[in-house]
Amino acid sequence: MERSTRKRKRSANPVKSQDNNTEQSCENSLDLNVYLTYDVLRMLFQYLNGRDLSNAAMVCRSWSEAASNEHCTRGPVCFIGDYSECSQVEHQIRDLYIKPRLGILFMPRIPENLKGHIDRTVPSDCEIVILYVPGIIINNEEMEDCLYPKVVCTFLPEIPNVSINTCQVIKLNSRKGYAAVEELNKMISRVPKVNHETSTCLMLFCNDSAREIANVMISALKKSHDDKICSVWGGVVDISYVHNSDWQVPYCIAVLISGAIRTWSTIIDVKCNTKEVIENRLKSFKDRIKLKKHSIGFMFVCTARGSAMHGKENVESTIFKTLFPNVPLVGCFGDGEFGKNTMDIDDAKEETSVNKQRNSGRNKHSRRKDVWYNEFSTVFMILTYG
Repeated sequence: MERSTRKRKRSANPVKSQDNNTEQSCENSLDLNVYLTYDVLRMLFQYLNGRDLSNAAMVCRSWSEAASNEHCTRGPVCFIGDYSECSQVEHQIRDLYIKPRLGILFMPRIPENLKGHIDRTVPSDCEIVILYVPGIIINNEEMEDCLYPKVVCTFLPEIPNVSINTCQVIKLNSRKGYAAVEELNKMISRVPKVNHETSTCLMLFCNDSAREIANVMISALKKSHDDKICSVWGGVVDISYVHNSDWQVPYCIAVLISGAIRTWSTIIDVKCNTKEVIENRLKSFKDRIKLKKHSIGFMFVCTARGSAMHGKENVESTIFKTLFPNVPLVGCFGDGEFGKNTMDIDDAKEETSVNKQRNSGRNKHSRRKDVWYNEFSTVFMILTYG
């Protein structure tokens, strides 16, 4: 009986082209398959949330490359939630479209067992700052009398060549305040000088008891690093801070974001009490800004503004969203604001004669341009990258 001949696997020998007799290796077709696989991966990865995408990146080199490129297409995430049950917090954070590196939550009070739900969902290297505020803001909605369970959440992803560092004051004394300044000085000393590709922004929050220490910190930073810190944003609110699953309640916390970002901030001070003046200020602000692929806006408002000043709600946030329709806006109300004008303000062009008379005797401290602590003001900040 004849034995059937075993088929041999064809080796990838070079084959000659009939046109010019040049050898074309079968490796070229293999390379083509690799590229097709990459394209398929990119299409599939579009449907993964941030957690699953990060897990997929650990499979192999080609998956890691495809996942990394997909990560770069995803910008900051912000949303408003109704957290009558903490499990909703867990589900929404677990299903985030990005892998979060920094999260800021604005809420009127903390739900029970929130710590455990966040610990189970955020990565260990994600910084979480929870602010207890009298009112919340998202896009053109200013909810001044916000009641639980509404909460506004914003998350920044891991951004290539960008560092996010935090510094906090746990004990209330001036010594700790100066120690925090020294720690921030060390952080900022490692920050490169501002250029057309890199910049640095500072977010600062404190409670009412630490207002004096926060002023010490911000005055020292302004004196030593005014040229490195491009924008400042924050204010006086109650704080609960989560870091690496370890809950702490500091009196003051600073967040420093530096690297391949562009950032600007502006102060709508006590003189800006009409829609016309605010529009002029924000139009001047817009003229200085060049947005990149991903952007997010932050707004911190004094409780004395809003409807108390304008007679109706959503005035300032609506002006911002009209000028920056594609920039998501989040923020809150507070009692004392930290901010920096990253552009020169020409008050003479903005104020009408009526406003000059009306404001001539009001809060001269907030009129000064050389301070980073203000009252009766609104502070806007924009962060953009990509």
